[in-house]
Amino acid sequence: MRWTALVMLVGCGGSVASDAGCTIESHEDGTATMTCPGGSSVTVATVDTDVTGDTDDALTGCGPVSVVFGDYTAENSVDLALLRCVTEVTGSLTIQGTVLPSLSDLAMLTTVGGDLIVDNNDALASLSGLDALTSVGGDLIVLRNGALTSMSGLDALTTVGGLLSVYESGALTSLSGLGAVRTVGHLLVSGNGALTSMSGLDALTSVGGDLSVLSNVALPSLAGLDAVRTVGGSLQVFSNAALPSLAGLDAVRTVGGSLRVGGNFELVSLSGLDALTSIGGDLNINGNPGLTSLSGLAALTSVVGMLSVSGNSSLCQSQVAVLDARLAATCSSCSGNLSGC
Repeated sequence: MRWTALVMLVGCGGSVASDAGCTIESHEDGTATMTCPGGSSVTVATVDTDVTGDTDDALTGCGPVSVVFGDYTAENSVDLALLRCVTEVTGSLTIQGTVLPSLSDLAMLTTVGGDLIVDNNDALASLSGLDALTSVGGDLIVLRNGALTSMSGLDALTTVGGLLSVYESGALTSLSGLGAVRTVGHLLVSGNGALTSMSGLDALTSVGGDLSVLSNVALPSLAGLDAVRTVGGSLQVFSNAALPSLAGLDAVRTVGGSLRVGGNFELVSLSGLDALTSIGGDLNINGNPGLTSLSGLAALTSVVGMLSVSGNSSLCQSQVAVLDARLAATCSSCSGNLSGC
């Protein structure tokens, strides 16, 4: 049987056991309703092209088109099972607080028009099940999934219109699985205590807004961002305790907003910024106690905003003075560096 379906979600939620059964009721108007324990229900308007009129197949099997109009939140396995035949969610899709080990029920999903949020799913070890997803129109936010070790499952994703955020996933060791992503609105990688590699973002060439790498205490390198040439907003590298240089940002030529590098205790060099020629906002290099050289900024010719280089206790103040003179920028704070050299 061939059919198309318009899916409208009504009252999906509640605490439902994973093995709970659902009932299907066909109606004279050509629609059918699946009702699950806890009040979750889906009404499907079907268009049959054969003579059977078998709307049950539209709910238990998968036809070529099913769309959820609006936002949808899945908080248990039954909520997610109702999306088994869905190819598109026009609004936002949130998967939160579940004990699901996988997202296999989303195997047909190709497009989310709004945000996709995967939050606080303690048993989720991978994003397998999202393998058909190619586009997220809004934000893609993956946060507080304690068992997640990689982004595997998002391998077909090419575009994130808003923020791509990977946040506070304590077991995450790499960004493997994001290898097809070419453009994002913003990028935030923050608070992932086990992250040792940015590898997985190898196709990313531009970030329309901010690019922020923050508080990843085990991260030894920014390698994986090697293809990024432009950052439309600010570039921020803060509190990455194991980071010795900015190698991995070697292709970045322009930063539309500010460049902020601070609180990276093992940072000894700005090597990796050698191609950077212009900054549209401020330049802040503050509180990096191991930093000994500004030579990575040799190609920089323009800073539109303020210059602040302070609290870098191993950096000779004379290097700061040379940079200040070369850029002819207003130095709002250029103190607290190593004097007498």
